[in-house]
Order: sequence, then structure tokens, then C-alpha cells
Amino acid sequence: MLRRLAIGLGVVVGLAVAVVAAVVAGLNGFIESNRERIVAGIAEGFARPVQVASIRAGFHGGIAMELEGLRIGDDPAFSSEDFIAAERAHVVVRFWPLLRRRVEVRRIHVDAPRLGDVYILCSDGLSGMVTDEQIAEIAGNGQDLDTICEQLIGLANRNGGLDNVTVVAARIEPA
Repeated sequence: MLRRLAIGLGVVVGLAVAVVAAVVAGLNGFIESNRERIVAGIAEGFARPVQVASIRAGFHGGIAMELEGLRIGDDPAFSSEDFIAAERAHVVVRFWPLLRRRVEVRRIHVDAPRLGDVYILCSDGLSGMVTDEQIAEIAGNGQDLDTICEQLIGLANRNGGLDNVTVVAARIEPA
């Protein structure tokens, strides 16, 4: 009885693996034939221009689209620089909608932000008093993170300081 159960379970697992492999293999063809539509959908979702060097199917904790050379532009009203630029990103998608040839995103994982990028997390006490260009200029001048935070807070206070100002800065550095 136990042996039959083990054989049955092995067959079910084998079939599941075969179905997933077939979906991933078929997904590459689907991606290639719908590349422009996929990039347009990403651009629409972010409401920003998007460029992708290549897209292919893979498996990263689920079925995924592997994006290489991902660049998401910023809103032109704020900046002409990229909002996000990454060498690689993985877009993990839901399995069952793929069987109906629909793509539903479960999560996005960015593998390789650029070395030296500085990320600023701030309250509206900063963003309401300092322009994006001023933030980018101060964050991009290569200073240590404490100095960046101090300069941004000082600038917000000099510009009127109508609210509490909170700033956290992080820089991507080699391991």
C-alpha cells in the first residue's frame, strides 16, 4: 500500500515538473512574440518609459521573466535621469494565469543596482521643501551619507522647514 502511494506521488510530481518545464519553454516563445506588448505593459504599470535589453523565462522562486538591461525613466516633470536602472531583474509571475496566456506579476526582484547609487528615503518635510534636482545634486556629489543627510535637512529648514524633516540615505557599495 505504501509503495503504491509512493509511486503515485512520484508520478504526480513528475507530471507537475513536466508541466512547469513545458510552460517555461513555451513562455520563451510567448515572450519573444509579445516582447513589445510586455515592455509597453511594464511602462504602463509604472507610468514611465521603460527599456529592456532582453527578456527570457526562468525560475526564481517561481516562474519568472528575467529582464536584462532594465531602465525605467523618471517622470520628465521631475528628472531626465533614470528612475531605476539595473543590470538584471526577475519578475516572478503567477503560474495559473500563464496557462491562459496572461501574465500576472507576483513580485519583482532587482539583482544588480549600480555601484555608487545613493537611495534617499525621506518624509514630506524634505520632499515638500527641496526639489528633486537639489536632492539629486547633494546625493550625487560623493559625500559620506551623514553629510548628505545633514545637508538635505539644513536645506529644507533654510527653505522654510514647515514640517518635521526625516532623511535616511543608503549607498550601493561593493561587498
